Amino acid sequence: MWDFIFDALETLFDWIGEIVSIIIDGAIKMFTHVVQYFKGLVLRKNRDVPFIANENSQRLREMLHQAPVKNVGIFEATYNEDTDEIENYRSLEADSLDPEIKSVLGNEPLVVLN
Repeated sequence: MWDFIFDALETLFDWIGEIVSIIIDGAIKMFTHVVQYFKGLVLRKNRDVPFIANENSQRLREMLHQAPVKNVGIFEATYNEDTDEIENYRSLEADSLDPEIKSVLGNEPLVVLN
């Protein structure tokens, strides 16, 4: 699944150019910034796959083609399995990540959320 998502991300980044970033003073918080964002979307089970990606991963940084404003960041979006496209995307940059996001990401460049 990750390869499909990375391929879709490359296509998206080529198409739109630069992603608008949301700059957060302080830490990106799992519940406040990630869970609430996805809860606010109308997602369909078995079609929309929510995920977060570590913007410090070399592959994602190369795809974004932009220098970070803050120390860390995540890219969050949904992958539509029906259309093979990335939707509902945004980039969050902050001074740090909260412990829960660090735990969820671990050493992975991309994590699908359930």
